Amino acid sequence: MFDDWIDTLLGGALEVKVPELSLVRGEAARFAGSGRLAWQAGSPIRVQAETDGAEILHREFGHGSATFGQLIPHATYISAGGRSQNGWELSTNPVPLDGYHIGRGSPQVVWDFTTHGLRLSKSATGAEGRLLRALLGPPPTQWIKMTETEVRNEYFGTRSSRRDWLLTKTTLGPLAARARSDQWFEVRLMHEGTQLSVGTAEILTAVSRAFGFVLGHRVFVLGYEGIFQDHQTRCLEVPNQEPTRNSLLAPLGTGCAYLGGVECVLGRAIDFFLTDQGERVAQHLYLCWDTADNALPTRLAVASICVEGLLRIASQSPNRGDPGYTQADRGAFERWLERNPDGLTARFIARLRGFFGMLGQKRPVDVLRDWQTRGLLSVTEEDIEAWENTRNPSAHAELIGPAADRTALQTRVSRFYRVMNLMNRIVLQLMGYRGVYVDYSQRWREIEFPAAPDGTL
Repeated sequence: MFDDWIDTLLGGALEVKVPELSLVRGEAARFAGSGRLAWQAGSPIRVQAETDGAEILHREFGHGSATFGQLIPHATYISAGGRSQNGWELSTNPVPLDGYHIGRGSPQVVWDFTTHGLRLSKSATGAEGRLLRALLGPPPTQWIKMTETEVRNEYFGTRSSRRDWLLTKTTLGPLAARARSDQWFEVRLMHEGTQLSVGTAEILTAVSRAFGFVLGHRVFVLGYEGIFQDHQTRCLEVPNQEPTRNSLLAPLGTGCAYLGGVECVLGRAIDFFLTDQGERVAQHLYLCWDTADNALPTRLAVASICVEGLLRIASQSPNRGDPGYTQADRGAFERWLERNPDGLTARFIARLRGFFGMLGQKRPVDVLRDWQTRGLLSVTEEDIEAWENTRNPSAHAELIGPAADRTALQTRVSRFYRVMNLMNRIVLQLMGYRGVYVDYSQRWREIEFPAAPDGTL
């Protein structure tokens, strides 16, 4: 069964017979029986089973625990588990209770439902080191390293070579990636230590985010295999979203900067996305990737707001600069409000307190102006103007609908490029990148990345 897990995933079909299957709901209900799991590329995983437990479902009929407009309680979700005919322990992602049929007078329940995740495990592999293999997609359109292929045949032998893989270094070990089809590529991570500091799922999430940042779009993990000294795990995670047709502005572009720097950026990005700060940054990037196929006003709104969030993450000194008042000013103002000599209404006083409280906060535009003043990340007045005149009109619904003319449209597009360029610079800085990148604010030139000294943002 499953001679090679990655080849099985590439084949796009899987069937697992489970003579010992149980369906579990919450901590109480358990349904025992047998069944099968089947998957075809482009569809979720189908679970078909026959179990006991009809009396449990009969008693609960008409007494659903879900309320309209409320999230379904996790305690009511159901998941499959058991042992396959080849000795693999398996479990599926939990899904809302559905897809069952009870015959009249029968103690048996017939199940037919779908899920998006399947995990398999087996003990005692005896492997040396730790190997993680995974299938991700869509793949890069350009690769760095060559693979030579030789066909040995007395009459039709050939030799060929093509660029179809790359190699990067991470703190967990070297990671190699190679094209496997038009839709998918394989990654391999070899870890020689005795123990991984993070889980397999977290590692692959970081890997997919790193490729996503470099390529400018979402990258999905279809499945993976982990081979360890004492056990082996396999996972199938069927994506429930389609790849976007378009991409964001890739930080290295597709030219010399990409060919010379992509392996370095990937290694730094993988390590970065394994950190808490990287997790926060990834949430902003994901929202932008998710809008790659949307209308321009949507992309403008999301990108400008996400840059605002990234500025808050990157700014290490939120109270840097002059707030515009002294502590003596603040004390005098608060005493005047307490006395209220002019008989202002309580509501107006409350608004004044709220307004004054905001004066001490450092706004994202203050961060940009501070960076411009100190010459950090090459932030210019044009960058600040582009972000302000994208973010504020978008937030106030002033950019909804088509532009007035081609000049106005070009202005929106040019500002969008500058906003995306700010995003790339902030993320590259947080990753600690040094090298060449594409500056989309100046005729899309490949220039040396204007990295700020550590600890200065």
